[in-house]
Amino acid sequence: MKIKTILVDDEVLASRLFEMQCRQFEDIEILASFESPTQAIAYVETHEVDMAVLDIEMPEMNGIGLAHQLRRRKKDISLIFITAHRQYAMEAFQLHAPVYLEKPYSDEDLAYALQMARLMQKAKTKPVFMQTFGRFDVYVNEQLLYFSNKKAKELLAYLVDQRGNSVNNMQAIEILWEGATCEKKYQSKFRRVVKDLRDTLAHAGIGDILIERPNFRAVDTGLFDCDLYRWLDEYARIPRSFIGSYMAEYSWAEETLGFLMDL
Repeated sequence: MKIKTILVDDEVLASRLFEMQCRQFEDIEILASFESPTQAIAYVETHEVDMAVLDIEMPEMNGIGLAHQLRRRKKDISLIFITAHRQYAMEAFQLHAPVYLEKPYSDEDLAYALQMARLMQKAKTKPVFMQTFGRFDVYVNEQLLYFSNKKAKELLAYLVDQRGNSVNNMQAIEILWEGATCEKKYQSKFRRVVKDLRDTLAHAGIGDILIERPNFRAVDTGLFDCDLYRWLDEYARIPRSFIGSYMAEYSWAEETLGFLMDL
C-alpha cells in the first residue's frame, strides 16, 4: 500500500532534497509539493492524502498552524515535521506527530520517521486505535473518543501502558492521585472514575476492552491496535532507537519513555 504524501516547505531546495531521498522507499508516493500552506490545505480538501511532511518556520502560516488546519479536514492524516527549530517539538508531539526531525537529518533518521508513519497508518485501519506517542487519545472507527472525566481517560491510558498486565485498585489510586492513601474518599473517587470509564467505553461499543475483577483491572490487548505495541513488535524484529514523545501529559509515563529511550 502506498502512503500518499504531500510536502510543504517554503524552501524549494529542501522539498526537492526530501523528495529525492524518498525515492529509496517504494511505498512512499509524493503527490505534490507546496511552498504555500493555503495551497496545501486546498489540495487536501479535494485529494486523498495519508501523510504531510511540514516545515515549521514559514512566512504565510507556520507548520503547527498548518497541521491543525489539515487535521480539521482529515483527522487521521500522519504528520512529520522537519525543521531546524527545536523549540516547537512539544507542540508537534501534542499533534501526535510520530517523529520530529531536526535539520540536518541523516538517511537513518528519515528511514525511522517513515517507518513510524507506516506504523501509524497500519494501526489506524483497525476499528479501535490507542494513540500513545505524543499525547494519549482513543479513536473508534477513526473518530476521536471523548472522555468527560479526565481521570477515567488517564486510568485507561495507564492500563494501556501496562500492556495487558493487571493493575490493582491501590496501584491505580496512587497513579491517579499522587500521594493518595487508602482513605475512603479516594476509594470513593476511584469507584466513580471506574464507572465513568466503563460507561464511556460501553457507550462507544467497546466495553469488552476493559477486563474487571474485584480488585484489579486490565485491558484486552487483542481487541485494539496501539502505536506503542506496534513499535515494540517492530523493535523485536529490527532494533532501532526511539525518538519521540510518549503520553506527554502524564508524569508517570516518564518511566515507559525512559524504557523506550534505553532500548
